[in-house]
Amino acid sequence: MKSVGNPHNWRLRGYLSGAVLYGAAIAIYAFLPYYRGFISRSDLDISYLPEGLRHGLELALAVLGTNTYNVIIHLYVGYLIVGFWWFLFSRWARDNSRTVVFWRVVGKIMNGWRTVGVTSGTDGLTRAQLSLSDEEKATTLFFLVKFFFVPVMLNFLFANFGALLSTSHTLLTAAPSEDLERNRLIYFAILNFMLVVDTGFFVLGYLFEFPAWRNDLRSVEPTIFGWIVALCCYPPFNGFVTQGIGWGSSDFSVFPSPLASLVTICVSLVLFGVYTWATVALGLKASNLTNRGIVRTGPYAYVRHPAYVCKNLHWLVMGLPLIAVNWLAALSIAGWAMIYLLRAITEERHLLADPQYQHYCKEVPYRFIPNVI
Repeated sequence: MKSVGNPHNWRLRGYLSGAVLYGAAIAIYAFLPYYRGFISRSDLDISYLPEGLRHGLELALAVLGTNTYNVIIHLYVGYLIVGFWWFLFSRWARDNSRTVVFWRVVGKIMNGWRTVGVTSGTDGLTRAQLSLSDEEKATTLFFLVKFFFVPVMLNFLFANFGALLSTSHTLLTAAPSEDLERNRLIYFAILNFMLVVDTGFFVLGYLFEFPAWRNDLRSVEPTIFGWIVALCCYPPFNGFVTQGIGWGSSDFSVFPSPLASLVTICVSLVLFGVYTWATVALGLKASNLTNRGIVRTGPYAYVRHPAYVCKNLHWLVMGLPLIAVNWLAALSIAGWAMIYLLRAITEERHLLADPQYQHYCKEVPYRFIPNVI
């Protein structure tokens, strides 16, 4: 409900609530020791590129940011400028924006803690928690998703883009004459291009939510277990998992037979191509732990979890030489496959609350392999 006294009150409230929330997130990124070490502050190296391409990228990076931390700062400045116009003058601005809802939840929680302090019990906090609406719960969890995944995906995007530039430049300027090394560079150039596409869509999906893009938030994974199995696949938590079950795959595999190596490369790229196709099909709805709308196109027209199955098969194919000499590598790959199976199960349990997903499951009855499972 919009303010009666001054029609601009709700607009200003929406703008300032976002400025404070995003500013607080940047403060945590800037001063928390973990994030100071995790978020990349090293500029993307493009000094070796041809002059014309280098100047073009320098201009683009000057606007977007030269590293993860720069991009986050530039996004915040962009919000302060564009958001001012959006909230105060745009007809698309809405009352009760997500940032306003978030601070309302913070207020309820703080009030609950004060009640606990007065009553010396837990009833006050319990009442505060139970009074949260579905929108308030989803909004709070959504900002936690954004806070965690935005720097992770930006780090990935810069790393993948840097690797793509490096391998492509080497191929074009100093391609090795030896077949295996040339195939390796071609493989990584194609793979890194697909990873740039993948992480690029996810960055946009985490950052922006617009009705015109049809990526409005519907719900967020409500269970702790669902969050655990998802976060196990991303830093820093994937490092702890790797310490426990190991890593049985490889970035690039070589077989004694050149033909076997070439076939392995081709199969791996096909699998990762389907993985990337799945991300493109998600489009701007791409984000973990959330329901941003049900997708039925692309590989999702055939199975419900094409990205998970293709990623794990890619790891298996690249891990075959390791498995041949150490069977523990197979157990490690199986352990990661189990984590992704649990991700699929928890995601479906979450999404089945959406009637559209229930209908989708009837249309596409197979999780991983068409007509099999």
